Amino acid sequence: MSVAATEEFSVFTNMVSEQSAQYAQRAQQVPLSFLRGGQTGRVAKVRGKGELRQHLQNLGFVEHAAVSVVSEHGGDVIVEVKGTQLALNRGVALNIIVEA
Repeated sequence: MSVAATEEFSVFTNMVSEQSAQYAQRAQQVPLSFLRGGQTGRVAKVRGKGELRQHLQNLGFVEHAAVSVVSEHGGDVIVEVKGTQLALNRGVALNIIVEA
């Protein structure tokens, strides 16, 4: 294989590896209500409109914040975020996307 072909193959391989890593990161993002008791994650984004989104951010659900599930039942969760335990119903927890 020529030097140019080897370099081109190397660039292609690196590009595929980066894309695979980006896909794996996206694939690990799930709604908070999907986590089970004892599992932890980091907030990736908060969905929702206006007041709900602002309220969740005020409670500490901001990008990169660590969140752990203390207990869960049917999608309703008790979580700890920024040192505070909060109870969230399933509908609200679905708006908080975490990287698990």
